[in-house]
Amino acid sequence: MTTTTFLFLFLLVMSPMLTLCRYTLGVRDSLMIGHSFHNNPNFGPAGGMHGATYTCDVEFSCDELNLETNWVLDIGQAFAMLSKVLSKYNLKNLDELFPNKELTTTEFMAPPKNKDFCKCLK
Repeated sequence: MTTTTFLFLFLLVMSPMLTLCRYTLGVRDSLMIGHSFHNNPNFGPAGGMHGATYTCDVEFSCDELNLETNWVLDIGQAFAMLSKVLSKYNLKNLDELFPNKELTTTEFMAPPKNKDFCKCLK
């Protein structure tokens, strides 16, 4: 099994992009998946079916704390959002979730999770 870390950086205050935010809240969870690279020779032995464990970190940032609560975001809500996004993939065979023989590399998997997470933020 391999461990790969995804780091998603979501800024609650997005102006300007280069501004460093003063406050952050980070949450972490993991998921286990099965997948193959459809015997693509570029992946060697990993081309066949195998499992992987991913660690997913999400960081929420803002310049000012919420005036009512003095927090960036409710940590329980942050964990719930992350858990909801990862449940779509956790303990699943990615070859079944992506049936068009996509090569479900770490890089390929980042945008769908990012999209799913952005939907939770709305």
